[in-house]
Amino acid sequence: QMLDVHAGMRVWDACAAPGGKTALLAERIPDAYYVASDNDPVRAQSLRLSERRRGASGMGKPMMSVLKR
Repeated sequence: QMLDVHAGMRVWDACAAPGGKTALLAERIPDAYYVASDNDPVRAQSLRLSERRRGASGMGKPMMSVLKR
């Protein structure tokens, strides 16, 4: 493992689209809080669609996507 994520930690995936890395982490360590974002609007949209398909509730803690202003 390259990341040392533990329960209760806050994890920000800044280049998250399409969301697979964050989803995998959330499955393995469900008691952390995950924020997934991408600064490319098209990729961020794919992140939102991927999040809906997976269902944030099924991933443990909430996962949100953020669009760059």
